[in-house]
Amino acid sequence: MPQPDHSALLDPVVAAIDALLATRPRAVVAAKPAQDAKEFLEFKLYAALHTCDQVRAQLPAAATSLGQEAGSFTVAVDYNARFVLFVLVDSFLFEAGSVRDAVAQLANAVFETGVAMSHVQLGREVLQRLNPGGTGKAGLEAWFEEADQPAWLRRLFALRNGTTHRHVVRLPEQFQWKDAGTDKFSFTSRVHVEAGDGKYEPLQDFIDRAESGVCALLVESLKRLAEVEPPVR
Repeated sequence: MPQPDHSALLDPVVAAIDALLATRPRAVVAAKPAQDAKEFLEFKLYAALHTCDQVRAQLPAAATSLGQEAGSFTVAVDYNARFVLFVLVDSFLFEAGSVRDAVAQLANAVFETGVAMSHVQLGREVLQRLNPGGTGKAGLEAWFEEADQPAWLRRLFALRNGTTHRHVVRLPEQFQWKDAGTDKFSFTSRVHVEAGDGKYEPLQDFIDRAESGVCALLVESLKRLAEVEPPVR
């Protein structure tokens, strides 16, 4: 089976990472903290794209079909496929949401801000040290300041936090009528995901938007970080 081509999403990210590292001293970039952070960011992004592909591939198998033929109703559902879909969506939310922590760790390492890896608010602390007066933009604001976050990112974090700490992600189905004649018809489901305020949207639409959004925001953040003046130590 041919593998999906992610070059359109990944190439700009890789270029932005390289451009950021090029602005920092070679000794800092070559040191273990920076190399570990770079590897961690790349892994989290690749894992998010991989699980996103798996969710897409799983959707047809996880769909439920209701039908009627010769006066009898039929229900076709693969419970194992549905369970796998829940696991994959949970994994996608975790990996995509973790990109936030990974980009903060990269900034922490390459700017040598000195925030401990164990710090529970590492990202916000790194942001404060890179932009102590809060008057400029350090490149991390959209990841850690809710007021700067686009709606899709707030929804991603809300779903990730919910399924990690509170309850299984909700994936209800909406059925679409398919008429094959006067005595035979069916309803084929389309899986949805929570969109906030009691509303839902197609899961396919959500993951497509989150996938492209994470990559685009990461590129924007890395480019802005490359323009940041290192904090005085």
